[in-house]
Order: sequence, then structure tokens, then C-alpha cells
Amino acid sequence: MRAPAHPETWWKQFVLESPARTAKLAIVRADGSPHVAPVWIDIDGDEIVFMTSATSLKGKAMLRDPRVCLCWDDERPPFAFVTVAGAAAT
Repeated sequence: MRAPAHPETWWKQFVLESPARTAKLAIVRADGSPHVAPVWIDIDGDEIVFMTSATSLKGKAMLRDPRVCLCWDDERPPFAFVTVAGAAAT
């Protein structure tokens, strides 16, 4: 089944809807295993912004390997979700 066609910015509307949704941030640990943690985000143009300490598990992982994935989900039927993958920047 194909996903329906959407305007290019539909994901931003989903992410910024009220009530606010936390994003689930996936990073790669030093041993290669995945780690997922909730983060609050903001959007600045086409960039997704969140904060964490460089000494936290998330911060250390992103400094070592900037590959990340974020997921937001709507827990109400029909259970829509958005995922965005990319590279973290400081």
C-alpha cells in the first residue's frame, strides 16, 4: 500500500500540531547497538533543533557518529507517524 501524496511540508505540520508530541531520538552507541530517548524539539526553517549535553549518552554518541533518526507518533487511531533521518550538527 502506497502512502498518500502530501505537500512537501506536511511533516512539519504533523510535528508541530497541538498537543505537543515528544520526538523519539535514535542514536548509535559506541558498541553499535541502538539507543532511543525522548527529546523536545523545535523547528528552525528546515532544521530540527533539540538540546542535549555533550557529556550525555546522546551527546557523546552524536559527536562520535552523527547519524540519527527522529520519530513522532500520534497515539490516536489511525496511529500516524513521521520519521526523519539525517546527521546531527553542533
